[in-house]
Amino acid sequence: MDTDRFKGTLQDAAGKVQRTVGDVTGNTGDQVEGTLRQVAGKAQDLYGQAKDKLPDAVSDYAANAGQHAQDAARQVAGKAQDLAGQAQDRWPDVANAASDYASTAYDQSSQYARRGVNLARKEIEEYPLAAVLLAGAVGYLAAVVLHARR
Repeated sequence: MDTDRFKGTLQDAAGKVQRTVGDVTGNTGDQVEGTLRQVAGKAQDLYGQAKDKLPDAVSDYAANAGQHAQDAARQVAGKAQDLAGQAQDRWPDVANAASDYASTAYDQSSQYARRGVNLARKEIEEYPLAAVLLAGAVGYLAAVVLHARR
C-alpha cells in the first residue's frame, strides 16, 4: 500500500470525526474543516491508488497493447468523478456552514466594536482633559514616526 493511500485514508477518517464532532457540538468551523479534510484525504487516497496501479499498468501495457492501462485510467477517472460528485453534493452544506460561521463572527465583532465605542465615549465624558492629552500624545507620536521615515 502506498503511503499516500494510507495518509489519505487517515485524513479522510479524521475529517469524518471532526465533522461529526462539529455536528454534535453545533460548531460550524469544525463541520467545514472536517468536510474539507475528508475531501483532501479522498483525493490523496486516489492519488496513491493511481501511483500503485501505474507500474502494473506500464508492464501490462507492453504485453496487452495498453488495454490494462486504459482500464486502470478509466477506473481512476471514474473514482475521481465520484469524488467530484460527492464534493459538489457537500458544497452547499459547506458554503452554508461557512456563511453562518462568517455571519456569527461578523455579529460578534460588531458587538465588541460597539462595546468599545461605548466604553471610550463613557471614559471621554468622565475625563475630558485626559482624553485631550491622550489624543495629543498619539498625534505627536504619529508625527514623530512619520517624520523619522523621511
